[in-house]
Amino acid sequence: MQKRGATVVNIVLTIGLLVVGVIVMSTFQKMMGWQTRETEVEMAEYFLGRITSAVEKSISFPTNAKYEVVSSFAEEYILTVSDNLISITFPERDITVEQTFFHPDINILPSVVENAGKVRVFTDNDNVLISNKLVCDPDDEVCDPGCAVERICDPLCYSDVSDGVCNPYCTDINTDYANNWDDVDGICDPDCSQENGICDPDCLGDIDCHEGNGVCEPMHYEDCSSGADCTCIAPEICCSKRAEFGSSGCVLSLNAEEGEECQCEGDCSSGLLCSNGHCCLEGTEWSSSEEKCIDMSPPGSNCGLTGDFVYMIEYAMKYVGCRYSLNNPQIYGPNNCNPVGLTCASYVQSVLSGASSIGSFPGSGCNMCTWGGNPGKVQMLGSNVDKLEPGDIFQAKTTNRPCIGTGQPNSHAGHTGFYVGKGILSNPVNYDLFGISHTCYRKFEFDSNGEHVFIHSIGNSDGGQPGVCYEYSDGLLKSGNYDDIQFCRIKKQYATDDPVECEEEVPLSDAECTYCGNAAFNNLGGWDEEASKKCKNSGLPCCHGKCPPNAKVLNVPYLNQCQPSLRYGMHGKSSDACNSMCGPTSVAMVLHYNGVKKSPLNFWERIKGPGAWYGWAVWFWMEPFLEENINKDFILTSSMDWNGVKKSIDKGEPIIFSIAMSSVPYFCYQSTSGHVLVAVGYAGNNYVILNDPYTSSAEAENYPYGYCSDWSFGHNLVVPKNVFLNIWNGRSKLYAK
Repeated sequence: MQKRGATVVNIVLTIGLLVVGVIVMSTFQKMMGWQTRETEVEMAEYFLGRITSAVEKSISFPTNAKYEVVSSFAEEYILTVSDNLISITFPERDITVEQTFFHPDINILPSVVENAGKVRVFTDNDNVLISNKLVCDPDDEVCDPGCAVERICDPLCYSDVSDGVCNPYCTDINTDYANNWDDVDGICDPDCSQENGICDPDCLGDIDCHEGNGVCEPMHYEDCSSGADCTCIAPEICCSKRAEFGSSGCVLSLNAEEGEECQCEGDCSSGLLCSNGHCCLEGTEWSSSEEKCIDMSPPGSNCGLTGDFVYMIEYAMKYVGCRYSLNNPQIYGPNNCNPVGLTCASYVQSVLSGASSIGSFPGSGCNMCTWGGNPGKVQMLGSNVDKLEPGDIFQAKTTNRPCIGTGQPNSHAGHTGFYVGKGILSNPVNYDLFGISHTCYRKFEFDSNGEHVFIHSIGNSDGGQPGVCYEYSDGLLKSGNYDDIQFCRIKKQYATDDPVECEEEVPLSDAECTYCGNAAFNNLGGWDEEASKKCKNSGLPCCHGKCPPNAKVLNVPYLNQCQPSLRYGMHGKSSDACNSMCGPTSVAMVLHYNGVKKSPLNFWERIKGPGAWYGWAVWFWMEPFLEENINKDFILTSSMDWNGVKKSIDKGEPIIFSIAMSSVPYFCYQSTSGHVLVAVGYAGNNYVILNDPYTSSAEAENYPYGYCSDWSFGHNLVVPKNVFLNIWNGRSKLYAK
């Protein structure tokens, strides 16, 4: 028989165990619930992290692709994107997780995604849409954020009422693919006034309106070489190549002397220019093979000059640019003239000894014709410059100073040189002589209607440069620095048998060229009558024919930005590619010329750069891209003269450049606010020959900006030099060093 007390104890123990069990189970359930909630938060954070990672990828490596992020949530969720904030909410669990973006220049479009199995990241340039589907219907009654990714303006997204969406294709009023101060229309979209990478100039204080706001913003790709907002104040110069990344590009000058290294024009001392990475006098450039500054321009033409000693002038021209040295004059051939120099007398003696059989011919500048035994070797001509022939010598005494014989102190009290003939001079170099400014030139072109020209070696007041150069007779003989001027001519028995060969007829190039507008009807008839007649009878604005006389044309393969493989290979929108792919297409032509067969489709995103609109190439990205693909150094500049064009073509290097024009009748189109082309040749001193990547197809009604009916009309297009220089001056040029 069990005791009653034991029964009571058992009941109490049983009840106690039940209570403890309930407490334990309750605690366990709470712990499990807390762990489940923590896990779901971590999963949500991981999910948002993958989305933001996809956005980061689309921004860092712009491909305009669609990135997918798969959802593994069993419960219902709401994903919300607003400004630079993304959040996910589980309504039934009361869980919300947020993450922020730190990309003020990226336009994160607002969106809401509910319970989607996949979330997609749609990108277009700097526009990003996070959604499960891309919706754009500009004709419906709602503002569709997806239209910003589709490059379409939804009118309901553009008003003075905030709707959370800023569409850059609505604020680009003039449709030039750039949001700037030219897009003022009186409507400020409050959604665009925030820092989102889109400029609405009607919104006063829009921080995204960088260009022209008077503030230098290096982090928005502004520096002293690219925009007016960044200016340098003396003593600093503009040299972005030497500046640190993210700076204005303003640095102190290196004050480098002739032959020393430089990176920008301002790095060189006064009177010197930066040429091929070294400081050189104007009219000369650095030769890496000879490791010195030499005159790289053609010596000019003396064809048409007559006389027994014309060949001697050809020899004398080879010395142009050789250094003048009062203290160490030497008689050397033109290939050895530096670093030792040639006084005026040693220059004349060097030419005579190298280009005639006269042998020794001593004398100083003031008595070169009359010194010692020289009179027996020459014929005195008096002082009438109109009677001179090329190769005649002049001697002149320095005003108010006696003529002292050669080899004696102050024997340089005079001057001497050669008469060249009548012509036109270019490539000027300025110098001071006795405190008076003068100009010497580096290039001579024969012209029977030109002025009398002399060639001589002249030094400034301290006995230094400019050296051997040309000068007009008035500047030399009527300067007031000399008197008792006399001329003499070497006697014929000292002449050599070296002939001077000049082509009587300038040959035509074998290449075929294109002529448009006035050029087709006015110029072509001069050298291709048959083609000219066909052109007039065709009714077309352009036609093909022989290239102009004396043309030099590089065989640069031609590509057209309107060809179907480009128009439809990008994203199916023909007008976009046809109106904006000039930069990539021009780069592709230069690549093909150098044996690199790449289509613009394969690299256009690589050279459009951050912040650039669809298809537009950025000059500062084109330069390194070309250097990566071609084993050459390229130079990007906004200054290049006509001689620079000819030099580059003569070296076998085409030039990529930009133009702008309002009305020019020599192209396949009549106007452009900005276009990129390739210079592939020139003809004499009159024409430039271009590969223009833009011509419209035969479906002219689809391309209102052009009216040429043949893509080949952009190949070897002939444009007058003066017209060409007017529409490209001050704009970007890119060429191989």
